[in-house]
Amino acid sequence: METHSQLRSAKFPNMMSNLMHSNQFLKMFSFYSLSLSIITLVGLTLLINKGPEVITISMDGNFIEKGEPKLESFVESALREYIESRYRWEPENVIERLKSSKAFILPNTEKIFEDAVSKVARFSKEKLASQKVFIDEVKVDLKSRSALITGTRVTSIQNLPAAGELRLELSFDSGPHTQKNPWGIYVTKEKED
Repeated sequence: METHSQLRSAKFPNMMSNLMHSNQFLKMFSFYSLSLSIITLVGLTLLINKGPEVITISMDGNFIEKGEPKLESFVESALREYIESRYRWEPENVIERLKSSKAFILPNTEKIFEDAVSKVARFSKEKLASQKVFIDEVKVDLKSRSALITGTRVTSIQNLPAAGELRLELSFDSGPHTQKNPWGIYVTKEKED
């Protein structure tokens, strides 16, 4: 008689093998987690001890390089904003634009400014005139508190454009800083050539 016997593997060594494999995986996972935690801790310590980086931004959102601040460029940016609101308008928005330029006028010269501006607004509405100014150069003289602006002026009356040279001399003074005029630069006199 032939007898067949079937061999069975013991369950205990198989269980021990699975347990050791699981432990090896857990040991590797723990080692990698600990390494990542140490690297993160060192990185955070370095970032915490580093001082903040200060970035200086001008009024128009451009970065300002480190160094001595230039008062001429500060005054120039204020005068460019004034010219943009005072000398660039259409018949539909001439009153709004000229009112926004009033933020650059001192209270003691407002009456003279309003007289000059009302004539411009009336002319623009009656003749359907518009004006655009393209600035080429702004030369600021801090000693005499004046600036010479050169560029091109394009005036359109009833849709007939005419271009001409712009030579404008502005006298300025400093005053209070407001929300509409954060520079605190005020135009005291305008002279066109």
